[in-house]
Amino acid sequence: MFFKALKDKFFSRKNFFCRVSIFIFESCKIFNERQGSMLSSSATFYFILTIVPLSLLILRLMGIFFVDVISVFESLFNLGLKFFPDIAPQMLLKVKDLVRSALFAKKGYTIINMGILFWSSVAFFNSIWQGISVIGKSPLLSSHTEFSVAENSNMMSVTQFKMYLRGIFIIFFSVILLSVILVTPPLLQGLLKFVQTNPLIQMMVESFPALKELLGPLLRFKLSKNFFVKSDIASFLVFFLYLTFIYRWIFSFRLKKVEAVISVLVFLGGVFGARQVFWLYLRYVREGLVRNYGDYYTIILGLVWIYFVMSLFYFSMCVAQVFIEKKFQSKDNQQIVPL
Repeated sequence: MFFKALKDKFFSRKNFFCRVSIFIFESCKIFNERQGSMLSSSATFYFILTIVPLSLLILRLMGIFFVDVISVFESLFNLGLKFFPDIAPQMLLKVKDLVRSALFAKKGYTIINMGILFWSSVAFFNSIWQGISVIGKSPLLSSHTEFSVAENSNMMSVTQFKMYLRGIFIIFFSVILLSVILVTPPLLQGLLKFVQTNPLIQMMVESFPALKELLGPLLRFKLSKNFFVKSDIASFLVFFLYLTFIYRWIFSFRLKKVEAVISVLVFLGGVFGARQVFWLYLRYVREGLVRNYGDYYTIILGLVWIYFVMSLFYFSMCVAQVFIEKKFQSKDNQQIVPL
């Protein structure tokens, strides 16, 4: 059913390339008209400011469920490296050193410390919500959106409070997902070990050749403890499922599953694709960066990469907004506003 809907959305219509070209043009137009580059710069700035407290907060929350915080720490940053090119990971490694120093400091954490971490971390998500609200403004929509500047100060307070709640929801949802990612491989390892070493199953396999042929790959399969962290394909699938839910949630689930999938693929496809060819950019700018910034040129590359990822994110939001705005044309301009 899902793949049929995906096919009907793009691949079953006449003038396929013409329609896709128009769709891309409309997305680029929204990105340009609604200051996508400026929004990406703002999100990059807030990300740099909040990456350390956000990482600390997530690790402290995960430490509630996991005794081996060091293993969680390494797994989290190895997962983060999936979003960075192999030739420019130094910035994330610097962040890793800062987080390690704070995480394993002798002085313990208090409620006040946690409150400060929450407040600092949510600032990044607030910048994202503001950016999405700008992209969500359309001539087809009424001039009022949930994030527009209201004359009533009480309305502003309620809006700000909702924004903080959404940021906290994203943080807790991410913690739960990361916990599942880290817990699932050991559970599957235990299940595989039980199947592979169970005498009854071994006797059945030896007695029935057809069963041996069927279960043979399973009995020989080896699963790494950090399967989701080490495997590029598994990491892609995890990010894909996570972002598909987030994209639909952002638009109050008024974005169809197929539309959310296309928007997420635009973002992840761009990130993972550019990650493989980032060396082409480095080939032409490395000499100038080394001359101007010396040994710190890799930090500059990291900043450029974060800006590029944020630009892709907002462009994928523009893709989703095109889907949303097309619905207005057939619904008498009924307002559909992002969260």
